Amino acid sequence: MFEEKEKKSPNHSRRRGDELKKAIYKAAVHILENEGYEKVTFQNVAKEAKTTRSVLYRYWDDVFDLIFEAVRFNISQNPEWRGNVIDQEINSGSLRTRFN
Repeated sequence: MFEEKEKKSPNHSRRRGDELKKAIYKAAVHILENEGYEKVTFQNVAKEAKTTRSVLYRYWDDVFDLIFEAVRFNISQNPEWRGNVIDQEINSGSLRTRFN
């Protein structure tokens, strides 16, 4: 039993620091581009990045801060990147016209 744990340890090392943050940033941007802003939650990002929500709460107060940093990171890695989000049409409809 002890030998099994010893064998698994090197293969399943925990990501930390920059490696972990990069995985989280990539997951957040992937969800943002493919599923939209509403689907970017700590739960969904943690699942995509293969980490836990508590890790995300340690680094960011809310999802907006995470998205902001993830997009800035993506742009710093690839200045030509604009993402699908830029091309999306934003509904800025008026409530007055909707209910009149």
